[in-house]
Amino acid sequence: MATTVLYAATNTPPPSQPLNKNEQDNLETLYSQLEKVVGRYRDFSELWQSLEPQIASFVGYAKAAFPNSAFGGEIASGSEFAVRPIRAVTMFPSVPTYNWTQSLSAGWNTLFNINLNFNGGATQATQLRDNAMLAIFGLIDPAPNSSIEEADWTIMTNTYGILPLTMMQMTDFAYYTFGGMLLYGLNQTGKIRVYTPSAFTTRARAFGLEAVTTVISSSET
Repeated sequence: MATTVLYAATNTPPPSQPLNKNEQDNLETLYSQLEKVVGRYRDFSELWQSLEPQIASFVGYAKAAFPNSAFGGEIASGSEFAVRPIRAVTMFPSVPTYNWTQSLSAGWNTLFNINLNFNGGATQATQLRDNAMLAIFGLIDPAPNSSIEEADWTIMTNTYGILPLTMMQMTDFAYYTFGGMLLYGLNQTGKIRVYTPSAFTTRARAFGLEAVTTVISSSET
């Protein structure tokens, strides 16, 4: 199954490295960990399951970006890198923020200013420079009044056109797909903007994965 990738500077896929047997086993374990939510959140588990080809591609891109590191799974140690769901603090590093709540006004809003070139100094979790990359597939919003209707995004200097969004109402959250992978490589910057016809408080989170070295993968703050 082909993976749709929206990336910054080229019309060819970014470099990728194949996984060895141990790393492939870690990838299979990662699938299980991402899909572990069951019961009334079964649709969330199935959403991750549908993205397995994109997840595999992202891990290969990350292995090429971290050439001296092995893929350790969702939790890494030593010189490994980890792949896990995106943390809020990765998206809001300048004033370290650990939740997704934002107040949106009617019209266009910058939902996320992405800066993977940020170095948080004493705040280890925000030492993103050379240590993090992102794959974003869409938005998840658990707010019951979510009314996001359109989005656009920038990766480095490339701004991609406005995309009308179709909300998929799942058990307890709304899911907005971007129709492919937004790939933010090492030290890249950009933004994601959304349009809403009325003001509301959103808890929309970037639905996707971050690949991170152990410089930040084991740090809460």
